[in-house]
Amino acid sequence: MFDAEPDFPVVLNALRQLRVHALVEERVLHEKIKDVLRANNIGYRYEYALGPRNRVDFLTFGGTAIECKKKKPNERSVIQQLERYASFADVRSIVLVIERYHVLPPNIGGKPCASIGLNRLWGFGGVI
Repeated sequence: MFDAEPDFPVVLNALRQLRVHALVEERVLHEKIKDVLRANNIGYRYEYALGPRNRVDFLTFGGTAIECKKKKPNERSVIQQLERYASFADVRSIVLVIERYHVLPPNIGGKPCASIGLNRLWGFGGVI
């Protein structure tokens, strides 16, 4: 599956450019992420099926899985989902894009992991 070198730091930097309204629907958030990835020349697959019942929102060509969550999901459920994703060879790293910042361990399944809290990115220059 890998078409490029691991891209975890590049993806993190790109996603930190996101500016979305707090009340945006998840499908709109997905479109904003697509825009940011394209603007930063990061190739990706959308709604990528890692395996049965394991579909990640985005998987970059460098192997970074990007999962989006709105509101405040169950913390244990999110960790379990990311652990499942980390078990797949196609996934080299994981980024959780979430409305409210969520502390994640630096590694899940031996793969680098980070959380991008949209509420921390909102500012006067926000895009709606």
